[in-house]
Amino acid sequence: MRLTDARALDPGLVAVAADGAGDQALVERLARWASRWSPLVEVDGADALRLDVSGVAHLFGGEAGLVRDIEARFAGLGLSAPSMVELAKGSQAVGKTLAELNLRGVTGATVLAITRGPRAIVATATEVLQADDRLALAGSREAIDAAREVLAPPVALAARS
Repeated sequence: MRLTDARALDPGLVAVAADGAGDQALVERLARWASRWSPLVEVDGADALRLDVSGVAHLFGGEAGLVRDIEARFAGLGLSAPSMVELAKGSQAVGKTLAELNLRGVTGATVLAITRGPRAIVATATEVLQADDRLALAGSREAIDAAREVLAPPVALAARS
């Protein structure tokens, strides 16, 4: 989004010049700090971390405990860690626009961005979601959990005999 468009949406918006070198140094320090969750941490692009947490979730009481610990520790630093949700082929969200889905109204979670293959897409109301899209979500833990439920494929009920 261009700065002029953002200011049209919020006239009180304060713009601060970017500090690319400072941002990169922070991400590299955070990568070293994030080794508490995985021995394999790498900087992913200019502003993200990638952690291989294979086999470590049990140390935190499972995946949900690991996510809670990451979110809480980042929040303690004054940082938020968006949650990523991948849309499965059977998700009811596939083929719908973000406006039709109304995820924020239904769950309180906000879609910050969409990753489709190697491309990052700005999350607009008219963007049609596709299978395998990865959505970056922000919100309270409850809002993110509710959004995961909405975005998950329906669970097939076992036939009764």
